Amino acid sequence: MIDSWSKLPIKTFVDINNISLNRLDGFDADYHTVKALTGLSDEELDAMPIPDFKKKLSKAAFLVVTSFGKAKDKFTIDGVEYTINWRIEEKTAGQYIDLTHYCKKPFDNMHYIMAVLTFNGKYTAKEMEERAGIFWNKLTMDIVYPICLFFSKVLRDSMTTIQDSLMEDTNKKIKD
Repeated sequence: MIDSWSKLPIKTFVDINNISLNRLDGFDADYHTVKALTGLSDEELDAMPIPDFKKKLSKAAFLVVTSFGKAKDKFTIDGVEYTINWRIEEKTAGQYIDLTHYCKKPFDNMHYIMAVLTFNGKYTAKEMEERAGIFWNKLTMDIVYPICLFFSKVLRDSMTTIQDSLMEDTNKKIKD
């Protein structure tokens, strides 16, 4: 059973986040949370004695504590090291467009955001999709959450700067 942020992959976090978005509450929310964290089927959960269910539910307590450390610059999955490139000015136009698109729904797209942020070298949609798939299944929320939180602020600030710069350029061209 997943019992900490360091064991919670993006795909399971999204499932749990959707429980609250679907406004499930009470035992219904608890049931779906335990199901997501354990991977048990409906049949297995339906047959589980309540004391056992409560024991599993108690392990989900980590979900209410959202204190994370500092965003990491590097992480490793299956022996492959990934490095975050924070510098917007080093991104390609395709990466920037993808990031602005994915950041519109950050909880649904964390794996894509992380795939773009860790991309160094030639950017291709195919390689980005493959990397996003790995992150969806294996990258854990203790790493993802602080990075996405920090980056969404950086992106928001850079978008304002870029828009201001474009307006200045446009105004200069109009005057000329």
